[in-house]
Amino acid sequence: MKKILFFATILFLLSAVSFLLYNYVFHLEKAEAPNRPSRDPMSAVWKGDFDEGFWIELINADTLEKEYRFKIYKETDGLLAYDGLFRLNHDCLVEKRNPITQILFFEFIEQYKLVINDSCSLDAVLPAFGGELLKTNKLKE
Repeated sequence: MKKILFFATILFLLSAVSFLLYNYVFHLEKAEAPNRPSRDPMSAVWKGDFDEGFWIELINADTLEKEYRFKIYKETDGLLAYDGLFRLNHDCLVEKRNPITQILFFEFIEQYKLVINDSCSLDAVLPAFGGELLKTNKLKE
């Protein structure tokens, strides 16, 4: 009887962890945008997950070069976090004129990039034009 109860408990815990991972980690599109800071432009779109996100604004697009200029604003206070050019890392299926609709989030830990999916991203072209992350982040330009 103790073995059955033990295995039932383990099965329940594994199911609960799987459910949380599935809903929390793998469903970024369900994360809701926070209130927009008043200083953020209305054309900026919130992209992120449950932990954090950024307001992202497409400034211009050079579709021939597959290069885009984005301004990225902090989620909480609306300060400019990053302003720079991003280039499609390889030929993947992206709405060329306005890729912002397909962006999932802004990655800034190991490198600056706008993630579209596991194999596709817009990678930063350094040096950037400006932003608060350049002052605090240890990434080399």
